[in-house]
Amino acid sequence: MQVELCQRMGYRKIGLAFCWGLRKAAKIPDGILRRAGLEAVSVICKTGGVSKASCGIAHQVHPGEFEATPLPMRLNQQETEFNIVFGLFCRYAQALVTTLAVKDRVLAHNPVGVRYRADGYDKNKR
Repeated sequence: MQVELCQRMGYRKIGLAFCWGLRKAAKIPDGILRRAGLEAVSVICKTGGVSKASCGIAHQVHPGEFEATPLPMRLNQQETEFNIVFGLFCRYAQALVTTLAVKDRVLAHNPVGVRYRADGYDKNKR
């Protein structure tokens, strides 16, 4: 995992940002980071219920509806040194970011799964 990178870079405060659908998956690296002596700061979608507009973000995916502040901005407030995201974007992050899992409900958050199956069980069903 990214523990060795964090240790080599001298990072101590690590951010974990994830959507509700990937909350169980986020528990695993949280435990790994903590066992390695790193401080893990977690934020989940809609943390704090603060709107994008109140943070100066004009762009809305669904105009007229409430949209929460992007999680990387929440991690910026916590002054994390490295961020690990699950199923989210990281446009507003100030720290280095890596994506551990992408959000893909159709393929159980495993977008390469369809590629692996292409040469397996379903090969002759096309």
